[in-house]
Amino acid sequence: MTRQYIWLVRYGLTEHQLVEGTGPYDSDIHPETGVEHANAIANAIAKVANARPAFVYSDPFLRCTHTANIIARTLNCTHRIEEGVTEWLGSSLLV
Repeated sequence: MTRQYIWLVRYGLTEHQLVEGTGPYDSDIHPETGVEHANAIANAIAKVANARPAFVYSDPFLRCTHTANIIARTLNCTHRIEEGVTEWLGSSLLV
């Protein structure tokens, strides 16, 4: 049986502090530290034998798409933005 991988990754450090209820909520990653984080994630995945993804999925937030683009470019795979893969902006997930 072939081993399969799913990598769950959080975006790199953001340029602006993300505080719910205050802006800017859709902040990009920090141009130095956030990019370093994304590159470090990509390099760590690249070191695992036979674990490179065919696709990198992200939600549409800028910080996520920027991180995913860096990872996809480094791993030479396709980045896909998926509207359904996002965080919930609500006080509770218990409804």
